Amino acid sequence: MASTETSLPKQTFCASRTHIVIPTKKLDVNDDEVIVTSKKADLIKDQVAEFQGDVIIHQEQQTIKADSAIFNEQTNQFIAQGNIELNAKSAQVTGESILIDEKSKEFELQQARYQLGFNAGRGKADRFSIKNDSELLLQDATFTVCPGDDPSWLMASDEISLSQEEGWGEAWNTTFKLGGVPVIWVPYVTFPINQERKSGLLFPKFGSTKILGTYYSQPIYFNLAENYDFTFTPEYMSEKGLMWKGNFRHLSEHSENTFQFEYLNSDQSNKELGSRHLAYWKHESSWSDNWYLTIQNTQVGDDNYISEFDSDFHHRSDTQLNNFLSLNYYSDNFDFELLSQNIQELGPQTASYAVPMQLSANWQTDEYSKLVKANFESQYTYFTHNTFAVDQVQRLHLAPELIFDWYTPAYQLLVSTSYLSTHYKQKNQFTGEEENIDRGVVKHRVLAGLNFERDTTYFGNSVRQTLEPKVQYVYAQDVDQSHIGLYDSQLLKEDYFSLFRENTYSGIDRIAAMDQATLGFSTSIFDENNKELLRFGMAQIFKFGDFDGTNQPIDNSKASIAVEWFGQISENW
Repeated sequence: MASTETSLPKQTFCASRTHIVIPTKKLDVNDDEVIVTSKKADLIKDQVAEFQGDVIIHQEQQTIKADSAIFNEQTNQFIAQGNIELNAKSAQVTGESILIDEKSKEFELQQARYQLGFNAGRGKADRFSIKNDSELLLQDATFTVCPGDDPSWLMASDEISLSQEEGWGEAWNTTFKLGGVPVIWVPYVTFPINQERKSGLLFPKFGSTKILGTYYSQPIYFNLAENYDFTFTPEYMSEKGLMWKGNFRHLSEHSENTFQFEYLNSDQSNKELGSRHLAYWKHESSWSDNWYLTIQNTQVGDDNYISEFDSDFHHRSDTQLNNFLSLNYYSDNFDFELLSQNIQELGPQTASYAVPMQLSANWQTDEYSKLVKANFESQYTYFTHNTFAVDQVQRLHLAPELIFDWYTPAYQLLVSTSYLSTHYKQKNQFTGEEENIDRGVVKHRVLAGLNFERDTTYFGNSVRQTLEPKVQYVYAQDVDQSHIGLYDSQLLKEDYFSLFRENTYSGIDRIAAMDQATLGFSTSIFDENNKELLRFGMAQIFKFGDFDGTNQPIDNSKASIAVEWFGQISENW
């Protein structure tokens, strides 16, 4: 231990491994010594050293800052007080006072605020102890991993023990709080502090709804191996009965699989349905850097299952199940996809066409080489339907496009011209006839925009404001599409941004005829962290012609106009 600007003589004052020496040019902290720097130091009866002013204690991998400190040679302990700052490998802690035991290498802080060094955990503790730089003991403490001064959740415990070597924490007499409101109390709980996993009970779910009644769900986790695990969850619902859920996950070097099965033997609120179930499987895999495979399949026992029961894989508002197989290849200039898809409609909705096979191949020039680029999109799709008159459809779509794209942070100019050629072969299952339809559409588009920025203030805070005026002109040839069905196409949602799209349908079965210009602008305000606080946009379409070739009625209404406003009042609103 050494002191600068001190009244101590240049000598060694030792007890076992603790040494007091005056540092020379630099502080080289060995494992067997402690170095102390301060503005003033006094030695009392060769047994007690007192340090005052900007005290810094260096010990192995820890550094402690304090206003004052006392070292007792007989007990081999430091006591430091005032604006304590501990910087250790395991945590950064501030507090009112600290006790350092040189013999046991333990630290103890009072009234501490801590930030763990091995994960995002942080909180407060009346007493914070560190042993061997890897074992932490907190008394009357809180713990959370949420950022900010107002965490969305935290746990408050009488005692929390954290072990880096084991990778787990333990807490006794714990209350979990959401938004500062206590929601559940448990006498004992363990939780991970790194990526390690352990078998045991997970946090339960409970509550009450009109459909389920009072419910309680208790997940039980089984860490079967390093690359696969299983979670078994019994869930009791007062209005439905007892449901069993199982989730199995498997991970390999190139693939990931998730299986979910849910089973209710008898629905007490609707016994006519009998047993109810859900089965879900998703597979994702990749080979080299270019090939990717995704498979997803969901089966339910009845159409109302999704809307009545909570699921980690679907939302109650879902009206369909998307079952598909997708094989993809990606490179810098070429991508390919093989898709097989069957969308299962839930409820009284009309069933969609199934897609036993769809082949897509797209090529584009190097986007960094020149301002002018060439794209070529191609797609072959085979549709089937059991009940529709047109039960089999083959569609071949080819779309070459030439693009001039001049884009900088200050402005953008995009000019494109394309030819959309589509061939249909539609088979009628009742008449046996096949109808061949060819459709060709010429499309031109010009989009120009500017981006202005300035630094200003917003409710007293420094912000950046943008102003982006835009103008677009689109011409799409009017052709007869009245004999073409809607197989995978529907109208897109209309908003401010949609007025600057060149397509009004999600698919290619309808290419809306256009001869129109769009004028608009948007302005946004961003804070110093580039977070958007305010946005306002307005745009209007000016149409120059009436068209009737898209199998839609002639629109004699006023030109389309869209206004969008977004504002963040606070962190939550």
